[in-house]
Amino acid sequence: MSSQTRKSNEKDQASRDICIIRHGYYPDDARVFKEARALCEAGYSVDLICLRRSGDKRKETVDGVHVYRLSHKHERGSLLQYLYEYGLSFCKSFLLITVSCFRRGYKCVQVNTLPDVLVFSTIIPRLFGRKVLLDMHEPAPELFVTKYGPGRYRRLYKFVVLIERLSIKYANEVLTVNEALRERLITRGAYGQKIHVIRNVPDERFRPKMPRQSFGKRLTLLTHGTIAERYGQEVIIRALSFLRGKNYDLQLLIVGDGENTEQVRSLAEQLGCSDIVTFIGRVPLCQIGEFINRANVGVVPLLRSPFSELCQPNKLFEYVAYRKPVIVSRLRAVEESFDDSCVMFFEPGNHEDLARCIVELYDNPEKQHELADNAYRRYESMSWSATKHVYLKLVKDLVGK
Repeated sequence: MSSQTRKSNEKDQASRDICIIRHGYYPDDARVFKEARALCEAGYSVDLICLRRSGDKRKETVDGVHVYRLSHKHERGSLLQYLYEYGLSFCKSFLLITVSCFRRGYKCVQVNTLPDVLVFSTIIPRLFGRKVLLDMHEPAPELFVTKYGPGRYRRLYKFVVLIERLSIKYANEVLTVNEALRERLITRGAYGQKIHVIRNVPDERFRPKMPRQSFGKRLTLLTHGTIAERYGQEVIIRALSFLRGKNYDLQLLIVGDGENTEQVRSLAEQLGCSDIVTFIGRVPLCQIGEFINRANVGVVPLLRSPFSELCQPNKLFEYVAYRKPVIVSRLRAVEESFDDSCVMFFEPGNHEDLARCIVELYDNPEKQHELADNAYRRYESMSWSATKHVYLKLVKDLVGK
């Protein structure tokens, strides 16, 4: 091998094709995790900038992804806390990506929101011709209204809408999670041709490790993820209380944590359900499947809000991937992918309607299997093994590899 060829190879190895920026944790973020792994498997060299939780290494390689963690973590709190935290992430990401871009020769920078403003931390690489891919996980304006109400902070809300519009215009290409959200972005002035749908489906490794089990008469319900008022965990507790004393052998597993954990725990105690509700706490992404496998039914009890009408949670598809029947709030974005032959719908926030669904599945194990099988057949066309080719083609077009 000539010295010129060796130098060329060394230069290629020293460069990076793509850098991903995320105001979150890795590898706990399911969407970022599967995207980064897909890039590595396709032959790209991937760096990733994210937050640092206590006990995390500042710098490490995870499944081929070079992870660089900022020296702060996410803290739930007031609006001012969020603004401070987002501003800190923006400044640190701006400095790190600006320096790293010229040292490592990125061809593309992908920014996964929230916050939308984080995409502008790539301004220097963008000016020097690097491509920017924006992955919009959640609609920031709808989340803002859901958390703080439609009448509060009106000027700040208008600023959030403006930032969303500018961030989409600024990026070379944009990803989002479903057609309902894509349409909403277009109605706010986004150019539809640059927005592509990549659903919140789990990657190929998220599959049951054992055949579907028979659990006897007990019905074990599961809900997992962030515990917050908008996600409706309290509705499940009220449904269980409504069914108490009616000879149903029920159990609920709640996996995760969040700002509303103590309120949900307190409600379970007040309504006399502590003995049938188990709070597992937060677990690593790789262990979620173990709890899904232990359950009979997954529950996705989103409350109706501007945010939830555009939301297709990861856990919905995770239950389906494990061939578990799902009880879910009847919301526009969910009905985009599944109908009544695939899932049990209930009226958002209505614990008596949720209780009806629980009883129907409790009394009819055959319906559990029917729903699970129908949903899985629908899911196969949306699975990550099918969807990731859209993502990789988009990256290939941007990177030119």
